[in-house]
Amino acid sequence: MLYIKPINDITWDDVETFCQQKIPENAYLDYKQDFPSHLEKTIAAMANTLGRIILIGVAEDKENKPIVPVKGIDFKKGLSERVMSIILTNITPPVFPEIAVPCNKKRDKALLVVRIPQSHQPPHAIAENTDVCLRTGNRNNPEKIARIDEIEWLQDHREKSEDLREYLYSRANNRFDYLYNKELEEMKKKNSDIVKITQGLFSLSLCPLYPQKIFMSPPELGDIYKDIRVPHYCEHIGGVQFPPSDIIKGKIAQDGILFHEIYDSDEVYYTELNSFGLYFFKEILSKMRNAIPNKKIIHSFRIFCKLDEFLDSAIKYYNKLGYQGMLHFRAYLENLHGCELVDWRLGNEYSLFYSPDPEIKFSRTLLAGALEKEKSKLILEAVQHTGWTFGWHIEKELLDAYYKRHKPGYQEES
Repeated sequence: MLYIKPINDITWDDVETFCQQKIPENAYLDYKQDFPSHLEKTIAAMANTLGRIILIGVAEDKENKPIVPVKGIDFKKGLSERVMSIILTNITPPVFPEIAVPCNKKRDKALLVVRIPQSHQPPHAIAENTDVCLRTGNRNNPEKIARIDEIEWLQDHREKSEDLREYLYSRANNRFDYLYNKELEEMKKKNSDIVKITQGLFSLSLCPLYPQKIFMSPPELGDIYKDIRVPHYCEHIGGVQFPPSDIIKGKIAQDGILFHEIYDSDEVYYTELNSFGLYFFKEILSKMRNAIPNKKIIHSFRIFCKLDEFLDSAIKYYNKLGYQGMLHFRAYLENLHGCELVDWRLGNEYSLFYSPDPEIKFSRTLLAGALEKEKSKLILEAVQHTGWTFGWHIEKELLDAYYKRHKPGYQEES
């Protein structure tokens, strides 16, 4: 895949195969039959927005789809240097993309794959530092001159976007707390013995690394909710699909849709889809251990299961949003003191592990377009990070054994 394959490994056949998918030009993708007169405009506009790929040597049809077989351009030495010369001469501050120059078998034709990262230092200007362009994804006008307010956003792009991302996380957590407390009070009216559970809370979230664009309205997010659900295979608490809530139980908020299920004080599930691209899920993992007050257990298989289901669902979510850019992934276990991690070892024997730390945070940055390919590795890293905090080393073989036993149709990934 051109978005994630190591740049030096990309071949002519890779580009040909990619173009056979007939993906039209969009905000992340541009086809050029030859070197354009203003390549710097497209590069700067992509860097200022979400980055991605320019393919030089690929013609397009009237629907802005690539024409196959690809023809390429005449191979000459210094093609990648030509791209960098255009950048260094025309873009301020310069952008530093990855560039591949795969050739055909005769080595008389070449293609240029220019992979541009979402910039950490926008705005990037052209035309002697006078114009700032943004990528639009519009077929007739793929780049536009940025407005003053958009330039102001770009000037503080990273800091503002990171602040927005943290605000979205924080607000989702606050909504979970509010809804949990509200429904718990209703339950106490019927059963005064109900006790609020604050130990062993587990949240999973994915969000664009630098959120700024509204992808869908809250009602539109509700419309796609049913399409992003996946089989819930490790247990049937809350139904047989993940996320567990049905669409009819969703609550429209100002910039998203919320789903909250509470079956008991320790069986609570919260899901939020946000217009800025946040996907947030939170539940209580801890269960009472032998009715001993303040002693609770967390089953390791529930962590394995939720990570897998969440990422499977997230792949569908970002495909529906049409987002293939960078994502920030976070797994967070909190209030762990008084909890024991149970490793069932897939049979009757089990071990108990304790965490000296009250919380565990794991985060990674990755491409939305690479979620499916990177899922197995991401789960292993997250589970190992969690296990090490409890003093438990988890090998890939244990995860594979779990998924083979419990997940229908599971095929071991390398």
